[in-house]
Amino acid sequence: MSTAFENTARRLVGEFRRRLYFALGLLALALVTGILGFRFLESHTWLEAFYMTVITLGTVGFGEVHPLSDAGRMFVSLLIMFNLGIFAYAITVITEIFVDGQFRRMLNIQRMLKRIERLQNHVILVGYGRHGHAVAAELIKAGQPFVVLENRSEALDELREGPLPFIAGDATQDEVLIEAGVKRAGALVVTTGSETDNVYIVLSARQLNPQLHIVSRALNAQSEAKLLRAGANHIVMPERIGGFFMATLVKNPNVVEFLSILSNMGKNNIAFEEVPVKVLRREFHRRPLGEWDVHSATGASVIGLHMPDGEYLVNPSSDIVPTLDSRMIVLGNREQIERFRQKFLPLE
Repeated sequence: MSTAFENTARRLVGEFRRRLYFALGLLALALVTGILGFRFLESHTWLEAFYMTVITLGTVGFGEVHPLSDAGRMFVSLLIMFNLGIFAYAITVITEIFVDGQFRRMLNIQRMLKRIERLQNHVILVGYGRHGHAVAAELIKAGQPFVVLENRSEALDELREGPLPFIAGDATQDEVLIEAGVKRAGALVVTTGSETDNVYIVLSARQLNPQLHIVSRALNAQSEAKLLRAGANHIVMPERIGGFFMATLVKNPNVVEFLSILSNMGKNNIAFEEVPVKVLRREFHRRPLGEWDVHSATGASVIGLHMPDGEYLVNPSSDIVPTLDSRMIVLGNREQIERFRQKFLPLE
């Protein structure tokens, strides 16, 4: 079923085509009118009528095939005036489409539609303000495919000039979330500054995709509780995080720097990987961590286990046997994480 965004794109493409075809049709009409006029008013042959029409419409000033009668001169005068209007309109349409960038924008829309349709297990980023910019930068750095949802004109102007796939629409509308591939997506990040919109977006997305991992910005403690009830998995209050970092900088500036490195902020080669134990190769199931020999084999380290009851085990001992419904947190540089994937995850 066609989506609203696809319909908008097709409507825009159709409008370009109609305007171009109309301009070409007017030029063809002027040509046919001229040929018929010279043929029947002046008794020219078809070839002579075609020649006279072309030099008249082209206003090149070549000589006449035969001297014109008074009726012929009046016809030529009207044909030239009619053609001036047609020619001006046709040049305007062609310039707008091919010179002013409308044709390029049309092709960009078609390419973007195909690009979004191919996305699987991607991230939907709602909002491209200050927080959305930061999220997009980190997703790009991590190589995570994503699509931006935005409806503010100033943000859309920026998105149109950039390479990011985006949809112009109101994310509180179910059809817009569906256009972004919410049923195929792996995660949703909501960064808007409206408490009401955030709650509504989270609620709609959760209903459309019960398995979706949802992270939402909260403006205060009250909205945090509402977002959790609406179906968000994680809530982020930027002011709270900023306050923590600023307070910690007073006495422990090196700790903040270390946390920034661990959180993969800025330019560094440190990476985290959260891996469900059940997706590991079967030979590692129900075996103690010490037998896995993760660090010697890959250089990465298992720094935590997220247990099914929500408890985190930090630096789990080598004799712990991870349950299949737990999740492990692996830390290393990007090369070490890649080696971990190759050794412990099944080949696709």
